[in-house]
Amino acid sequence: MPMKYISLKFFILMLIAMPLYSANISSDVAIFSIPGTSPQLNAAMLETEKRLYATFSALGRFIPVENATIRTAITQPITDTESAEALGERLGLKACIIITIHPWGAAVIGEMKFIPLVPEYRSLARTVTIRSRVLSNIPLKLAKELALMHKNLPVIAEITGVNEDSVIVKAGQWHGIKEGTYRHGRNRINVLSTSRYESSVRTSIPQSTGSITFNVYPNVKGYIASLDERIEQNIVSQFGTPSTEGVNPEKRFIEGVCIINPGANVCLPGFGAYLATGYQGFTNVSPSIPGIVFSTSLILTQFTLTEFMSGFNTNFFPWIKDGDKTSNLQNLQIFLWSTLPLTVTAAYFDQLAKLYATHDTLPPFYRYRDETALALSLLFPGTGLMYKGYRAYGWVYFLSEMSLGASTAYTWGDGNAYKYTLLALGAVKILELTHAYFAQPNYRISNFERNRAIIVPGISFNNISDTKIETIYALQATMKF
Repeated sequence: MPMKYISLKFFILMLIAMPLYSANISSDVAIFSIPGTSPQLNAAMLETEKRLYATFSALGRFIPVENATIRTAITQPITDTESAEALGERLGLKACIIITIHPWGAAVIGEMKFIPLVPEYRSLARTVTIRSRVLSNIPLKLAKELALMHKNLPVIAEITGVNEDSVIVKAGQWHGIKEGTYRHGRNRINVLSTSRYESSVRTSIPQSTGSITFNVYPNVKGYIASLDERIEQNIVSQFGTPSTEGVNPEKRFIEGVCIINPGANVCLPGFGAYLATGYQGFTNVSPSIPGIVFSTSLILTQFTLTEFMSGFNTNFFPWIKDGDKTSNLQNLQIFLWSTLPLTVTAAYFDQLAKLYATHDTLPPFYRYRDETALALSLLFPGTGLMYKGYRAYGWVYFLSEMSLGASTAYTWGDGNAYKYTLLALGAVKILELTHAYFAQPNYRISNFERNRAIIVPGISFNNISDTKIETIYALQATMKF
């Protein structure tokens, strides 16, 4: 056989062998997946593997083994912890992960089991279970949990070689190590040079074996923020208010507040707030009867309160002043009539909040929900909280501010009383704006998707025997929190 063909075959064999050799030298963790029961779940499994690989690479603590290397090394399917541990130890890894995804009613459950194989990472042992009604969020949520495991995790670098006045450690630029000085306890660590995966260091406490800890921590917060943004995009894509007749929901939302709802309430005060919700695309809906009764009562009160206060002796219209209508009473009547748009708007948001909750639909502008709630509360008392699903809180703020506003109007110009009520109104308004901005949405679907993982504690059972005493059985449960 010609020499060039022998060389070519040798070169190909070296390329095939290189990934496994590389894994034994520099890789730290392997990801194993147990096949699901459908093509969709298996596709989500592959995406989860990619996400976990990307997470390990972004945070720089565990170098993941390539999939090709795992396929080469596997002699039997990975189905449980024991087989994963055996393969991980054979590859010389520090840890391994087993992931499974399976259906759970209308949702999907993803499970990630982190199995440390070296003593330094025993505290990371756990089984994390997450749930989602959005299949594409399973990889992202598992990646988020993996990222949270890296929080406050320093670089633990194994010593792999000894020079005359320094040692070689298995940590480099990929792990966030730079040339300079680090401290860990009383140990001063001088990094003399660094490459991608290795560094040459000199320590104040002589050390030639074991590992060296660098107080370098990954940017977990920034990475999780990017994952949360993707998770929210998927939630809005699946559960956001859909377009109706080719018109985007945000445009219809604004039109409903400014045009449709006021017009409907002119025709049917109170009940018009429910009728106007149909413009948002809801079908086969039922109204909130308590909301309609309450808002209609408020509208009637605003029309007739001053009439009751004067014994029905004053003119019904606020712009007409007669001998029985004092200036204070007229001020109050003007305030009550002029704030009728605020009442019908609050009634409209009360009906919308009920429909969003019962239809598992998120309101328009949901990605900017905090800013939207703030703007709504600034314009219409209580509506920012209703927009986020807090109907009761919304009505409490609405009634508080309307009462204080009415009191201010009635006492306007009479001593200092109106000044105190005006200050109280300002304080309540600031409290409402703060509450509306910082409150988390109170919709079932958003709460479900926002829930953190269920962390299953590690369970161990063993016995302690002694010839002088009876056998003692020990059951231990550990969980990091």
